[in-house]
Amino acid sequence: MANQIINEIKMQYVLRKKTKFNFIEGDIKWTDNKNFLKYGIASGFVGIISSLVGIGGSVIMNPIMINLELLPEVVVATSSVSSFFSSLVATIQYIFDEKLEWVLLGLFFAGSFGALTGVLILRFLKKNLRVAITFFLTFSLIGSLILLIVTNIISFVEDGVQ
Repeated sequence: MANQIINEIKMQYVLRKKTKFNFIEGDIKWTDNKNFLKYGIASGFVGIISSLVGIGGSVIMNPIMINLELLPEVVVATSSVSSFFSSLVATIQYIFDEKLEWVLLGLFFAGSFGALTGVLILRFLKKNLRVAITFFLTFSLIGSLILLIVTNIISFVEDGVQ
């Protein structure tokens, strides 16, 4: 079974090379059998350790994948996809066990949009770097000015009371 999977991955990799697929610098070279061994051992190790210790596998696997010279973007995307499916399976198990707290599910679901908001802000900042720098500098100056005025008023009031 494992040999069939390895052969299928190799065939897909060779087909992509023949069709001039646009590989990126950090892609895994699946023609080398050592890579199958590295990733297989790393995945097995991470699965055993994370289930025994009770932590997410990404905490262990992300540094391993970066050490295996994958791009950080690929590592984060891989971790996000695997976390999604892991969370989906856990949610389905809770639904069938009738132990799901719907209010908490809604709160966590709503809170997950913070990541989307962060991505959108970063995209905006990349496109509009001058505007972003000007905004942050202005925001910092105005914030500092407000803090300075408020602390001086508090100090003045405390001195007047004494």
